[in-house]
Amino acid sequence: MTMITRRSFTLAYWIKEEQKCFSFFMDKFVAVLVVIVLAIVILFINDEPPKPQVVANGKTISTLQSTYCWKKILNNECVDMILPTDQIAKKKVKPTIVASNSAIQIQYKKQLKSPIEVSIWDEKSESKTVEMHDGIFKAPKQKGRYIYSVAGHWAKGSSTAIFMIEVRD
Repeated sequence: MTMITRRSFTLAYWIKEEQKCFSFFMDKFVAVLVVIVLAIVILFINDEPPKPQVVANGKTISTLQSTYCWKKILNNECVDMILPTDQIAKKKVKPTIVASNSAIQIQYKKQLKSPIEVSIWDEKSESKTVEMHDGIFKAPKQKGRYIYSVAGHWAKGSSTAIFMIEVRD
C-alpha cells in the first residue's frame, strides 16, 4: 500500500511540477509576445508632419507634401524635395479652379509654434512671400496658374506643402 501511495504522490508531484513549468513558460511567452507587438506598433505608427487644409470658395484644394524635418518616435527624418514648380510638373498636378481675388484659407489641425508662411512661385522658380491675415490670403486678380508653398513650424519640426490654383473668371 505504501508503494501505491508513493507512486501516486510521485505522479501528482510530477504533474504539479509540469504545471508550474508550463505556467512559467507561458508567462515568459506572453511577455515576449507583448514586447514584439509593441515594437511593431511603434515602428509602424504613422507619425508624419501635418498637412494643411486649404479651402477657396468652399472648395478644398489638394496639397502635396514637400520638404520637411520631423521628429519621429525612434528617429528624426528630414526630406528635401525638388522645387515646388518641378514637383507640380513631375506629379502632373491639375490646378484647382478659383475666381480672381477669391479668399483662400489655410489652417492646420495641430497647433503651430509660429504663423503660417505662404509663398507664391513663378515660372522661373523664384518665390515671393504672400501676406496673410487670420489664415486667409487673396488669389491673384489676373487669370493664370499659380503655385503656392505653405510652411508650418511645430515642436516636432517643420513642414512645407504645395498646391496649385488656376484663376478664371
